Amino acid sequence: MRWLVVTLLALSGCHKFSPDFTCTADSQCVKNDASGLCIAFDGPPGVCAFSSSACVSGYAYDSSAGEEAGLCVEFPAGTDLSMLPDLSLAADFAAPPDAAMPRCEHDTDCTNGGTAPCGGVCNTATGSCTYPGPEIDCGSTCMIGLETHMVCDGAGSCATTSVNCGLYVCDSQAHHCRASCSDGATDCNTALCTSNLCVACPVDTVYVPAGVFTMGYSAPPNDAIVTVTLTKPFCVDKYEVTVAQYRACVTAGSCTAAVDGAVGASDCSFTAAAGANETLPVNCTTHAQAQAYCSWSGLTGGARRLPSEAEWERAARGLDARTYPWGAAAPDCSYAQIMNNGNPGCGSAAPYLTPVTGHSPKGDSPSAIANMAGNVSEWVNDCYVTNYTGGGVCAGTCTDPAAPTTAGCNYSARGNSALDVVVAPNFATYRRGQISALQDLPRVGIRCAK
Repeated sequence: MRWLVVTLLALSGCHKFSPDFTCTADSQCVKNDASGLCIAFDGPPGVCAFSSSACVSGYAYDSSAGEEAGLCVEFPAGTDLSMLPDLSLAADFAAPPDAAMPRCEHDTDCTNGGTAPCGGVCNTATGSCTYPGPEIDCGSTCMIGLETHMVCDGAGSCATTSVNCGLYVCDSQAHHCRASCSDGATDCNTALCTSNLCVACPVDTVYVPAGVFTMGYSAPPNDAIVTVTLTKPFCVDKYEVTVAQYRACVTAGSCTAAVDGAVGASDCSFTAAAGANETLPVNCTTHAQAQAYCSWSGLTGGARRLPSEAEWERAARGLDARTYPWGAAAPDCSYAQIMNNGNPGCGSAAPYLTPVTGHSPKGDSPSAIANMAGNVSEWVNDCYVTNYTGGGVCAGTCTDPAAPTTAGCNYSARGNSALDVVVAPNFATYRRGQISALQDLPRVGIRCAK
Protein backbone atom coordinates (compact mmCIF):
# COMPACT_ATOMS: atom_id res chain seq x y z
CA MET A 1 0.00 0.00 0.00
CA ARG A 2 2.75 2.49 0.95
CA TRP A 3 4.66 2.00 -2.27
CA LEU A 4 1.42 2.51 -4.22
CA VAL A 5 0.82 5.83 -2.46
CA VAL A 6 4.43 6.89 -2.99
CA THR A 7 4.15 6.01 -6.67
CA LEU A 8 0.96 8.08 -6.93
CA LEU A 9 2.75 10.98 -5.31
CA ALA A 10 5.56 10.66 -7.74
CA LEU A 11 3.13 11.01 -10.63
CA SER A 12 1.54 14.17 -9.23
CA GLY A 13 3.72 16.53 -11.24
CA CYS A 14 6.90 16.90 -9.16
CA HIS A 15 10.00 18.00 -11.06
CA LYS A 16 12.77 15.52 -11.80
CA PHE A 17 16.25 16.13 -10.49
CA SER A 18 19.44 14.17 -9.77
CA PRO A 19 19.44 13.61 -6.02
CA ASP A 20 22.55 13.14 -3.94
CA PHE A 21 20.61 10.98 -1.47
CA THR A 22 18.47 8.25 -3.03
CA CYS A 23 16.24 5.53 -1.66
CA THR A 24 14.19 2.55 -2.74
CA ALA A 25 12.18 2.09 0.47
CA ASP A 26 10.93 4.17 3.38
CA SER A 27 13.17 2.27 5.77
CA GLN A 28 16.17 3.92 4.15
CA CYS A 29 14.86 7.38 5.01
CA VAL A 30 16.11 7.90 8.55
CA LYS A 31 17.94 11.05 9.54
CA ASN A 32 18.68 12.39 13.01
CA ASP A 33 16.47 9.59 14.39
CA ALA A 34 13.54 10.83 12.27
CA SER A 35 11.78 8.52 9.81
CA GLY A 36 10.94 9.79 6.38
CA LEU A 37 9.15 8.83 3.22
CA CYS A 38 10.77 7.55 0.02
CA ILE A 39 9.30 9.31 -2.99
CA ALA A 40 10.02 7.74 -6.39
CA PHE A 41 10.12 9.60 -9.71
CA ASP A 42 8.82 7.39 -12.54
CA GLY A 43 10.20 4.42 -10.58
CA PRO A 44 13.14 3.66 -8.27
CA PRO A 45 15.30 5.09 -6.99
CA GLY A 46 13.44 7.77 -5.06
CA VAL A 47 14.28 10.69 -2.78
CA CYS A 48 13.73 10.92 0.95
CA ALA A 49 11.45 13.55 2.40
CA PHE A 50 11.13 14.39 6.09
CA SER A 51 8.57 16.00 8.35
CA SER A 52 8.72 19.83 8.24
CA SER A 53 6.57 22.40 10.01
CA ALA A 54 7.54 24.88 7.26
CA CYS A 55 5.45 22.99 4.69
CA VAL A 56 1.70 22.96 4.32
CA SER A 57 2.06 19.34 3.26
CA GLY A 58 4.10 18.61 6.38
CA TYR A 59 7.03 17.17 4.38
CA ALA A 60 10.16 18.64 2.74
CA TYR A 61 12.76 17.00 0.50
CA ASP A 62 15.95 15.97 2.19
CA SER A 63 18.45 18.80 2.61
CA SER A 64 21.07 16.84 0.61
CA ALA A 65 18.78 16.09 -2.33
CA GLY A 66 20.28 18.34 -4.96
CA GLU A 67 18.61 21.40 -6.44
CA GLU A 68 15.23 20.55 -4.86
CA ALA A 69 16.72 20.21 -1.39
CA GLY A 70 14.45 21.58 1.33
CA LEU A 71 11.49 22.28 -0.98
CA CYS A 72 8.07 21.18 0.21
CA VAL A 73 6.58 17.97 -1.13
CA GLU A 74 3.41 18.53 -3.18
CA PHE A 75 0.70 16.03 -2.32
CA PRO A 76 -2.05 15.57 -4.92
CA ALA A 77 -5.48 16.84 -3.93
CA GLY A 78 -7.49 14.20 -2.12
CA THR A 79 -4.51 12.32 -0.65
CA ASP A 80 -5.64 10.45 2.45
CA LEU A 81 -2.87 11.27 4.93
CA SER A 82 -4.11 8.62 7.31
CA MET A 83 -2.73 6.08 4.81
CA LEU A 84 0.77 7.48 5.41
CA PRO A 85 1.67 6.42 8.96
CA ASP A 86 5.20 7.71 8.68
CA LEU A 87 3.84 11.23 8.20
CA SER A 88 4.17 12.32 11.80
CA LEU A 89 2.13 15.52 11.34
CA ALA A 90 -0.83 13.81 9.67
CA ALA A 91 -2.96 14.13 12.81
CA ASP A 92 -2.58 17.92 12.69
CA PHE A 93 -4.51 18.17 9.44
CA ALA A 94 -8.30 18.07 9.41
CA ALA A 95 -8.43 17.98 5.62
CA PRO A 96 -6.04 17.22 2.76
CA PRO A 97 -3.63 20.14 2.32
CA ASP A 98 -3.44 22.40 -0.69
CA ALA A 99 -0.34 22.63 -2.82
CA ALA A 100 2.67 23.50 -0.73
CA MET A 101 3.76 27.10 -0.40
CA PRO A 102 6.96 27.89 -2.30
CA ARG A 103 9.99 28.95 -0.32
CA CYS A 104 10.27 32.67 0.23
CA GLU A 105 13.42 34.74 -0.16
CA HIS A 106 12.03 38.22 0.59
CA ASP A 107 9.05 39.69 2.45
CA THR A 108 7.59 40.60 -0.93
CA ASP A 109 7.20 36.84 -1.57
CA CYS A 110 4.78 36.65 1.37
CA THR A 111 1.62 38.10 -0.11
CA ASN A 112 -0.29 34.95 -1.09
CA GLY A 113 -2.37 37.07 -3.40
CA GLY A 114 -3.26 39.54 -0.66
CA THR A 115 -2.18 43.09 0.03
CA ALA A 116 -0.95 45.13 2.97
CA PRO A 117 -1.47 44.96 5.86
CA CYS A 118 -1.94 41.20 5.47
CA GLY A 119 1.45 40.59 3.85
CA GLY A 120 3.85 38.39 5.80
CA VAL A 121 7.47 38.37 6.89
CA CYS A 122 9.90 35.92 5.29
CA ASN A 123 12.09 33.75 7.51
CA THR A 124 14.97 33.27 5.12
CA ALA A 125 16.45 30.47 7.22
CA THR A 126 13.40 28.24 6.79
CA GLY A 127 11.99 29.79 3.61
CA SER A 128 8.61 30.20 5.28
CA CYS A 129 6.30 33.19 5.70
CA THR A 130 4.76 34.39 8.93
CA TYR A 131 1.47 36.29 8.50
CA PRO A 132 -0.46 38.61 10.85
CA GLY A 133 -3.48 37.07 12.50
CA PRO A 134 -7.17 38.02 12.32
CA GLU A 135 -6.82 40.87 14.79
CA ILE A 136 -5.46 43.02 11.93
CA ASP A 137 -8.15 45.02 10.09
CA CYS A 138 -7.60 45.13 6.32
CA GLY A 139 -10.34 47.40 5.06
CA SER A 140 -13.62 47.22 6.99
CA THR A 141 -16.45 49.54 6.01
CA CYS A 142 -19.78 50.43 7.58
CA MET A 143 -22.64 51.99 5.62
CA ILE A 144 -26.41 52.08 6.05
CA GLY A 145 -26.20 50.00 9.19
CA LEU A 146 -24.26 47.13 7.61
CA GLU A 147 -20.69 46.47 8.69
CA THR A 148 -18.44 44.71 6.21
CA HIS A 149 -15.75 43.42 8.52
CA MET A 150 -12.44 42.55 6.84
CA VAL A 151 -9.51 41.01 8.71
CA CYS A 152 -6.35 39.17 7.72
CA ASP A 153 -6.91 35.43 7.43
CA GLY A 154 -3.45 34.41 8.66
CA ALA A 155 -2.34 33.44 5.16
CA GLY A 156 -1.82 36.81 3.52
CA SER A 157 -5.36 37.56 2.34
CA CYS A 158 -8.44 39.35 3.69
CA ALA A 159 -11.40 37.41 5.03
CA THR A 160 -14.76 39.19 4.85
CA THR A 161 -17.86 38.91 7.00
CA SER A 162 -20.93 41.15 7.19
CA VAL A 163 -22.64 42.28 10.38
CA ASN A 164 -25.99 44.07 10.54
CA CYS A 165 -25.74 46.83 13.13
CA GLY A 166 -29.41 46.40 14.02
CA LEU A 167 -30.57 49.02 16.50
CA TYR A 168 -27.14 50.57 16.62
CA VAL A 169 -25.09 52.50 14.11
CA CYS A 170 -21.97 52.66 12.01
CA ASP A 171 -18.97 54.37 13.52
CA SER A 172 -17.86 56.54 10.61
CA GLN A 173 -14.29 56.64 11.91
CA ALA A 174 -13.66 53.01 12.91
CA HIS A 175 -15.99 51.53 10.23
CA HIS A 176 -17.61 49.17 12.72
CA CYS A 177 -20.97 48.98 14.45
CA ARG A 178 -21.15 51.10 17.57
CA ALA A 179 -22.37 49.62 20.83
CA SER A 180 -24.69 52.61 21.23
CA CYS A 181 -25.30 56.12 19.93
CA SER A 182 -24.21 58.54 22.59
CA ASP A 183 -25.50 61.82 21.20
CA GLY A 184 -27.76 63.37 18.61
CA ALA A 185 -24.89 64.00 16.19
CA THR A 186 -24.20 60.27 15.79
CA ASP A 187 -24.65 58.90 12.28
CA CYS A 188 -27.66 56.67 12.76
CA ASN A 189 -28.12 55.60 9.15
CA THR A 190 -31.58 57.10 8.52
CA ALA A 191 -32.63 56.77 12.15
CA LEU A 192 -32.40 58.98 15.24
CA CYS A 193 -30.33 58.52 18.36
CA THR A 194 -32.86 58.07 21.19
CA SER A 195 -31.82 56.86 24.65
CA ASN A 196 -28.52 55.61 23.20
CA LEU A 197 -30.30 53.50 20.58
CA CYS A 198 -30.76 54.30 16.92
CA VAL A 199 -34.51 54.35 16.40
CA ALA A 200 -36.13 54.54 12.98
CA CYS A 201 -38.42 57.46 12.19
CA PRO A 202 -42.09 56.72 13.00
CA VAL A 203 -44.48 55.63 10.27
CA ASP A 204 -45.54 58.49 7.95
CA THR A 205 -42.55 60.60 8.92
CA VAL A 206 -39.49 61.37 6.78
CA TYR A 207 -35.84 61.27 7.85
CA VAL A 208 -33.95 64.49 7.08
CA PRO A 209 -30.17 64.16 7.56
CA ALA A 210 -27.91 66.66 9.25
CA GLY A 211 -25.96 68.95 6.97
CA VAL A 212 -25.64 72.36 5.35
CA PHE A 213 -28.28 74.15 3.29
CA THR A 214 -29.19 77.62 2.00
CA MET A 215 -31.91 79.47 3.90
CA GLY A 216 -33.63 82.77 3.09
CA TYR A 217 -33.82 84.96 0.03
CA SER A 218 -32.11 88.16 -1.03
CA ALA A 219 -35.16 90.34 -1.81
CA PRO A 220 -37.58 92.06 0.63
CA PRO A 221 -39.73 91.25 2.51
CA ASN A 222 -37.57 88.18 3.06
CA ASP A 223 -34.23 87.87 4.79
CA ALA A 224 -30.75 87.77 3.34
CA ILE A 225 -29.42 84.43 2.20
CA VAL A 226 -27.69 82.55 4.99
CA THR A 227 -25.79 79.26 5.13
CA VAL A 228 -27.25 77.09 7.86
CA THR A 229 -25.71 74.00 9.42
CA LEU A 230 -28.02 71.55 11.15
CA THR A 231 -25.86 69.28 13.31
CA LYS A 232 -28.61 66.81 14.13
CA PRO A 233 -30.84 64.80 11.79
CA PHE A 234 -34.56 64.90 12.44
CA CYS A 235 -37.83 63.27 11.46
CA VAL A 236 -40.71 65.36 10.15
CA ASP A 237 -44.29 64.39 9.34
CA LYS A 238 -44.74 63.50 5.67
CA TYR A 239 -48.30 64.83 5.84
CA GLU A 240 -50.04 67.57 7.76
CA VAL A 241 -51.89 66.41 10.88
CA THR A 242 -55.37 65.25 9.90
CA VAL A 243 -58.72 65.82 11.57
CA ALA A 244 -58.83 62.14 12.56
CA GLN A 245 -55.42 62.32 14.22
CA TYR A 246 -56.27 65.50 16.08
CA ARG A 247 -59.67 64.10 17.11
CA ALA A 248 -57.91 61.15 18.76
CA CYS A 249 -55.96 63.63 20.89
CA VAL A 250 -59.20 65.43 21.86
CA THR A 251 -60.82 62.09 22.74
CA ALA A 252 -57.81 61.26 24.92
CA GLY A 253 -58.28 64.52 26.80
CA SER A 254 -54.91 65.96 25.79
CA CYS A 255 -56.17 68.42 23.13
CA THR A 256 -59.08 70.85 22.89
CA ALA A 257 -61.43 71.18 19.94
CA ALA A 258 -60.00 73.17 17.02
CA VAL A 259 -62.66 75.85 16.46
CA ASP A 260 -62.35 79.51 15.52
CA GLY A 261 -65.19 81.48 17.11
CA ALA A 262 -64.63 84.39 14.75
CA VAL A 263 -65.64 82.49 11.62
CA GLY A 264 -68.33 80.09 10.59
CA ALA A 265 -68.03 76.51 11.76
CA SER A 266 -67.84 75.42 8.13
CA ASP A 267 -64.41 77.05 7.82
CA CYS A 268 -62.89 74.73 10.43
CA SER A 269 -62.30 71.16 9.29
CA PHE A 270 -62.68 69.76 12.81
CA THR A 271 -66.31 70.86 13.14
CA ALA A 272 -67.53 71.22 9.56
CA ALA A 273 -69.77 68.27 8.68
CA ALA A 274 -68.26 66.26 11.51
CA GLY A 275 -67.09 62.84 10.42
CA ALA A 276 -66.90 63.74 6.73
CA ASN A 277 -63.53 65.48 6.82
CA GLU A 278 -61.32 63.05 8.72
CA THR A 279 -58.63 62.97 6.00
CA LEU A 280 -58.41 66.78 5.71
CA PRO A 281 -55.68 68.66 7.56
CA VAL A 282 -56.91 70.03 10.86
CA ASN A 283 -56.97 73.83 10.87
CA CYS A 284 -58.18 76.57 13.24
CA THR A 285 -55.46 75.63 15.75
CA THR A 286 -53.56 77.90 18.12
CA HIS A 287 -49.84 77.55 18.66
CA ALA A 288 -50.49 75.98 22.07
CA GLN A 289 -52.91 73.44 20.55
CA ALA A 290 -50.28 72.51 17.96
CA GLN A 291 -47.66 72.01 20.69
CA ALA A 292 -50.08 69.95 22.77
CA TYR A 293 -50.88 67.66 19.85
CA CYS A 294 -47.23 67.06 18.94
CA SER A 295 -46.36 66.24 22.56
CA TRP A 296 -49.29 63.84 22.88
CA SER A 297 -48.67 62.11 19.54
CA GLY A 298 -45.12 61.24 20.60
CA LEU A 299 -45.95 59.45 23.84
CA THR A 300 -45.40 55.99 22.38
CA GLY A 301 -42.59 56.83 19.96
CA GLY A 302 -40.40 59.34 21.76
CA ALA A 303 -40.99 63.06 22.19
CA ARG A 304 -42.32 64.94 19.18
CA ARG A 305 -42.46 68.70 18.82
CA LEU A 306 -43.00 71.52 16.38
CA PRO A 307 -40.07 71.93 13.97
CA SER A 308 -37.78 74.92 14.18
CA GLU A 309 -38.09 77.42 11.36
CA ALA A 310 -34.74 76.28 9.95
CA GLU A 311 -35.79 72.61 10.05
CA TRP A 312 -39.03 73.41 8.28
CA GLU A 313 -37.21 75.24 5.48
CA ARG A 314 -34.63 72.47 5.13
CA ALA A 315 -37.41 69.88 4.77
CA ALA A 316 -39.27 72.03 2.22
CA ARG A 317 -36.29 73.31 0.25
CA GLY A 318 -33.74 70.52 0.13
CA LEU A 319 -30.11 71.23 -0.66
CA ASP A 320 -30.50 73.01 -4.00
CA ALA A 321 -32.03 76.29 -2.70
CA ARG A 322 -35.15 75.73 -4.81
CA THR A 323 -37.88 78.36 -4.94
CA TYR A 324 -40.84 76.02 -4.39
CA PRO A 325 -40.95 72.56 -2.78
CA TRP A 326 -41.36 70.97 -6.22
CA GLY A 327 -38.80 73.14 -8.04
CA ALA A 328 -38.89 76.34 -10.09
CA ALA A 329 -42.31 76.08 -11.80
CA ALA A 330 -44.85 78.70 -10.71
CA PRO A 331 -47.48 77.37 -8.31
CA ASP A 332 -50.78 76.15 -9.70
CA CYS A 333 -53.47 73.71 -8.62
CA SER A 334 -51.58 70.71 -9.97
CA TYR A 335 -48.89 71.28 -7.34
CA ALA A 336 -50.76 72.63 -4.33
CA GLN A 337 -54.14 73.56 -2.84
CA ILE A 338 -54.08 77.33 -3.38
CA MET A 339 -56.32 80.24 -4.40
CA ASN A 340 -57.41 79.82 -8.03
CA ASN A 341 -59.05 82.58 -10.08
CA GLY A 342 -60.19 84.27 -6.90
CA ASN A 343 -61.64 81.06 -5.45
CA PRO A 344 -60.05 79.59 -2.31
CA GLY A 345 -58.75 76.05 -2.30
CA CYS A 346 -58.65 75.70 -6.10
CA GLY A 347 -62.38 76.43 -6.14
CA SER A 348 -63.32 73.99 -3.35
CA ALA A 349 -66.25 74.54 -1.02
CA ALA A 350 -65.45 75.41 2.59
CA PRO A 351 -63.27 74.49 4.38
CA TYR A 352 -61.27 74.88 1.14
CA LEU A 353 -58.87 72.06 1.92
CA THR A 354 -57.88 68.80 0.28
CA PRO A 355 -56.99 65.45 1.89
CA VAL A 356 -53.36 65.50 2.98
CA THR A 357 -52.43 63.11 0.16
CA GLY A 358 -54.30 65.18 -2.44
CA HIS A 359 -51.28 66.65 -4.25
CA SER A 360 -48.65 64.02 -3.55
CA PRO A 361 -46.22 63.34 -5.16
CA LYS A 362 -46.12 66.06 -7.85
CA GLY A 363 -46.01 68.85 -5.29
CA ASP A 364 -43.74 67.06 -2.83
CA SER A 365 -40.52 68.55 -1.51
CA PRO A 366 -37.07 67.03 -2.28
CA SER A 367 -37.46 64.91 0.86
CA ALA A 368 -40.81 63.56 -0.45
CA ILE A 369 -42.86 65.60 2.03
CA ALA A 370 -46.36 66.61 0.95
CA ASN A 371 -48.15 69.98 1.09
CA MET A 372 -45.29 72.16 2.22
CA ALA A 373 -46.96 74.79 0.08
CA GLY A 374 -50.73 75.38 0.20
CA ASN A 375 -53.55 73.56 2.00
CA VAL A 376 -52.71 74.96 5.47
CA SER A 377 -49.83 77.03 6.77
CA GLU A 378 -47.96 75.26 9.55
CA TRP A 379 -46.84 76.48 12.95
CA VAL A 380 -43.12 76.31 13.77
CA ASN A 381 -41.54 76.60 17.19
CA ASP A 382 -39.74 79.95 16.65
CA CYS A 383 -41.05 83.33 17.63
CA TYR A 384 -41.19 85.56 14.57
CA VAL A 385 -38.39 88.09 14.16
CA THR A 386 -38.73 90.74 11.47
CA ASN A 387 -35.31 89.98 10.01
CA TYR A 388 -34.24 86.41 10.68
CA THR A 389 -30.60 87.07 9.86
CA GLY A 390 -30.37 90.52 11.42
CA GLY A 391 -32.48 89.76 14.47
CA GLY A 392 -29.78 87.94 16.37
CA VAL A 393 -30.58 84.49 14.96
CA CYS A 394 -28.23 84.17 11.98
CA ALA A 395 -25.61 86.34 10.33
CA GLY A 396 -24.06 84.99 7.15
CA THR A 397 -23.63 81.51 8.55
CA CYS A 398 -25.13 79.88 11.61
CA THR A 399 -25.52 76.53 13.30
CA ASP A 400 -28.80 75.05 14.57
CA PRO A 401 -30.57 78.43 14.56
CA ALA A 402 -33.77 79.05 16.51
CA ALA A 403 -35.37 82.40 17.28
CA PRO A 404 -35.83 82.93 21.02
CA THR A 405 -39.28 82.12 22.41
CA THR A 406 -40.77 84.76 24.65
CA ALA A 407 -44.14 84.98 26.34
CA GLY A 408 -46.77 86.68 24.17
CA CYS A 409 -44.68 86.66 20.99
CA ASN A 410 -46.07 86.15 17.51
CA TYR A 411 -44.95 82.82 16.09
CA SER A 412 -43.78 82.00 12.60
CA ALA A 413 -46.00 80.02 10.26
CA ARG A 414 -44.68 78.59 7.02
CA GLY A 415 -46.07 77.30 3.73
CA ASN A 416 -49.05 79.60 2.98
CA SER A 417 -52.56 78.18 2.63
CA ALA A 418 -55.54 77.43 0.41
CA LEU A 419 -56.78 80.95 1.16
CA ASP A 420 -53.67 82.68 -0.24
CA VAL A 421 -53.34 84.13 -3.71
CA VAL A 422 -50.51 83.30 -6.10
CA VAL A 423 -48.45 86.44 -5.67
CA ALA A 424 -44.68 86.16 -5.22
CA PRO A 425 -43.23 85.25 -2.82
CA ASN A 426 -46.33 83.35 -1.59
CA PHE A 427 -45.79 79.56 -1.48
CA ALA A 428 -42.01 79.94 -1.83
CA THR A 429 -39.93 77.78 0.49
CA TYR A 430 -38.37 80.87 2.06
CA ARG A 431 -41.69 82.74 2.61
CA ARG A 432 -42.18 83.68 6.26
CA GLY A 433 -45.30 84.84 8.06
CA GLN A 434 -46.25 85.75 11.62
CA ILE A 435 -49.41 84.93 13.56
CA SER A 436 -50.42 85.69 17.11
CA ALA A 437 -50.02 82.64 19.34
CA LEU A 438 -53.65 83.09 20.42
CA GLN A 439 -55.12 83.08 16.93
CA ASP A 440 -56.78 79.94 15.59
CA LEU A 441 -57.29 80.69 11.92
CA PRO A 442 -58.68 78.53 9.13
CA ARG A 443 -55.39 79.00 7.27
CA VAL A 444 -53.16 77.42 9.98
CA GLY A 445 -52.57 73.75 10.82
CA ILE A 446 -49.92 71.41 12.24
CA ARG A 447 -46.89 69.40 11.14
CA CYS A 448 -44.75 67.75 13.83
CA ALA A 449 -41.05 66.89 14.00
CA LYS A 450 -38.94 64.59 16.15
